[in-house]
Amino acid sequence: MIQLWLGGKGMYAAACKLFGDPHDGDSYTHAESGELSRRAERWAQRIAAEPIGAWVDRLRAVGIACEPVLGPGEVLAERDLEELGLVVTNADETGARVTRVGEVLSVTACRTTGRKWPGDRGSPTTLPLTGIRVVDFSAFVAGPFAAQVLADLGADVIRVESPGGDPMQASVWVAACQRGKRSVALDLRAPHTRPALEKLLASADVVVHNLRLGVPERLGIDESSVRRVNPHAVYCHITAAGHIGPRSRRPGADALMQAVTGLKVAMGGEGGRPASVRWVPVDISCGWLAAIGILAGL
Repeated sequence: MIQLWLGGKGMYAAACKLFGDPHDGDSYTHAESGELSRRAERWAQRIAAEPIGAWVDRLRAVGIACEPVLGPGEVLAERDLEELGLVVTNADETGARVTRVGEVLSVTACRTTGRKWPGDRGSPTTLPLTGIRVVDFSAFVAGPFAAQVLADLGADVIRVESPGGDPMQASVWVAACQRGKRSVALDLRAPHTRPALEKLLASADVVVHNLRLGVPERLGIDESSVRRVNPHAVYCHITAAGHIGPRSRRPGADALMQAVTGLKVAMGGEGGRPASVRWVPVDISCGWLAAIGILAGL
């Protein structure tokens, strides 16, 4: 079985073309009408007729995010995860080799900032992050949720959106992660917006995003670009699988992570059909971890 994720730009259109269905609506509209479920059943029948590996390669070749549905623990055998430190193998007290999950949160000290906390820190009515500015370039759930946690703690969170708005705003999970934020529309690809972007970055105590590798560099919001403008900001990049290895450049949506980590199989129960957890637990967990990392950086 393969888990597809069609939330990325152009992915649903690519899937419709690959499987021979008309692209006569977006995935959200078709999900609400039931059309997406009907198509998924037909697609699943075609996928089941060939080896999973062949379909994974075919889907990724046309830009469709997917992962094989693995059993609990199976993903720990991937070599690149061990290189990243996400998987650790060592010996227990009996000498037997044991494989376990490694560190999922990395905090690096770039330099002493000498930051002084603004505001009246002694007042019982002052939230702990009052006076801290967070610039949020995040998308989907994990990044926006992390920034929302900081907003709940009193931070001034400014969400940067494209002029056309967030195409994922129709998702209730995405919309629910914007509480307590201000927003600004900037076309980060346009050269004339660079002065406004740099002014915003220079005012930030925290910069956070969960964009795929390569995208921050193209938009000029990667760590080195931000450091040139503001060397004292806490920079948080939420990734699905670090910054090296083949998995690092693949999309890391919640549904895909549920599939590859064995959560879908576990939810289906012994002998049952794999089933998704509906409340995006991987994204929410990543958001909490990112918020903790940012607080450590502050």
